[in-house]
Amino acid sequence: MEFALSNRDEIASIVLVAGCFPAFALLGGAVRRNASYTGSMPILEMAGQKDGQAYIGVWKGEHSGKTFCVLKLRITDGKLAGTFAAGDITVGDNGEVNHVDQEAGNELVLLEVKTDGTRLAFKVRDRDDLDDYELRLIDDRKAELGLLVPANAAGSAPMIKPLKLTKTGD
Repeated sequence: MEFALSNRDEIASIVLVAGCFPAFALLGGAVRRNASYTGSMPILEMAGQKDGQAYIGVWKGEHSGKTFCVLKLRITDGKLAGTFAAGDITVGDNGEVNHVDQEAGNELVLLEVKTDGTRLAFKVRDRDDLDDYELRLIDDRKAELGLLVPANAAGSAPMIKPLKLTKTGD
């Protein structure tokens, strides 16, 4: 069975289960999935980083030389700000990206960017959808990105592992 979401479809919300991230409906893109995954995500405590300095830079999700998402973070007027672009991905039975169908495209402005030192939360509006994301640092060059959704959306999409991002620039 194959599952797909795209910017031409109404993107279904999905549930965040304790300690794991749901299927990731990339903005402007698609996720294809045929199995589920439940697991946990490591968290790197970034002492003294509540101001967001550890997050500043360009973060990319790549697979087989193709970029499926780009998160650009900077300080503007003393606050964290940035953009997010995404493409279409296919996810295998192991819950990981196994193919990039379309590389990251249009950049969308981040809304309500917040950090507590261990994670960065933000929202992105794509047409009528307002999606919540969370970036968790693994170390100073690696992070994992997940889509947060309301609990009442259980069962609307299969689970996948958090997307692995690498910091490629400042």
